Amino acid sequence: MDDAKVQADKIRAEGKKQADAARAAANSEIDKLVAEANNNPIKKKAAELAGNKLKKYADEKASKIESTANNRADDVMDAAQKKADAVK
Repeated sequence: MDDAKVQADKIRAEGKKQADAARAAANSEIDKLVAEANNNPIKKKAAELAGNKLKKYADEKASKIESTANNRADDVMDAAQKKADAVK
């Protein structure tokens, strides 16, 4: 069971790492869009709108990545529990 817990924790940590990377990439892209707008208020507003849409998409993608990782980790723990129960 301990090995399964370690493996599940690694899966969760990797999922969080990938999700954080997706969010960071989106934030970087948003900053780039706003910076390219310079002082033009129309371009700036367009960049903000695009940035909001990008942020929403990135958050959804990151949540899906974390959810998938958590499901995989739960599957590992369930399999280990079944194996342990079979030994009893």
